[in-house]
Amino acid sequence: MTSANAPSPSLGSSLEADLAYYKAQYEQLEAELQEFQASSRELEAELEKDIEASEKRERQLQEKAEGLGFEVEEWKVRFSVAPIRSVTYNLLVVLLLTVLGSDEIQAIQGRGQQRPEHVTERDYDPTRHKQDATAKTPGHRSCQR
Repeated sequence: MTSANAPSPSLGSSLEADLAYYKAQYEQLEAELQEFQASSRELEAELEKDIEASEKRERQLQEKAEGLGFEVEEWKVRFSVAPIRSVTYNLLVVLLLTVLGSDEIQAIQGRGQQRPEHVTERDYDPTRHKQDATAKTPGHRSCQR
């Protein structure tokens, strides 16, 4: 990086000429340094803006992911098998009561099991008095003697 204005010092040149050469070199380097520092500040400011924008976008995406996670959990609860099965059973009972009536339903239930005499019709819950399925499995022999 030699300056075009100042010739390089040579042996036997004057002290003033050498001083002028090095002074020009110093001034040129100082100007280049200032230019580099200014461009560095601009680049740093741009990078900081990019980082802030990226962090903001990351926060937005994290919030969206959390929201979608909650939505997935809601869908799991809403469409899980147990509630659907319960609603279907209740709808079936209401439909049967509407179409057949309680006397006909009890007659159908009575074919598979008998209601205990001490239980009133209002208190009767046929699901509480189901017989043990393991005792009635085919091929099972009881140990009665």
